[in-house]
Amino acid sequence: MHAQITIPGFYRVIKGDEVTSSIAFNLGRKESDLSYYSDKELDEMANTDDASFKVLNGTAKNLTEQIAANLAGQPLWRYFLWITLFCFLLEITVLRFWRRAKIKKEKQG
Repeated sequence: MHAQITIPGFYRVIKGDEVTSSIAFNLGRKESDLSYYSDKELDEMANTDDASFKVLNGTAKNLTEQIAANLAGQPLWRYFLWITLFCFLLEITVLRFWRRAKIKKEKQG
């Protein structure tokens, strides 16, 4: 059958006047290769700088949590809240000392 089909595509299997099933053929046998990467090979590929995927391990419940965490990303709002509070306190401190310095300068001058 390999030598008979020279064009890749979907073919119908006909018995008499009835279509019994459909078959797909690829010319490139590499597409039909069912070999797969081992866990170690996947981990090595995922740990490279240009990897566009992550390997997740765990139970179904743990896996769901990992996927949700990856979709949500790193929540940064807490950091920005602390930075905002720090800047606010810094501004209050600067204004107090600036006002005191301004009052001292007016008394001296």
